[in-house]
Amino acid sequence: MFNLNEDNALFYTLLESCSIVGINPLRWLTHALERIRPGMEENQIAALLPYNCKTELR
Repeated sequence: MFNLNEDNALFYTLLESCSIVGINPLRWLTHALERIRPGMEENQIAALLPYNCKTELR
């Protein structure tokens, strides 16, 4: 079952992380959604987190 409060908190945390590392949240979200695929390994998903994309998206 989905918990909307937790889902919203996670989403806003990711967007705030973009601001902290100095990248545009919309640009990061577009970048991540274009690359994410079903069945990805955990390390591949972690590579899409804002902190790990900061040099690529600045």
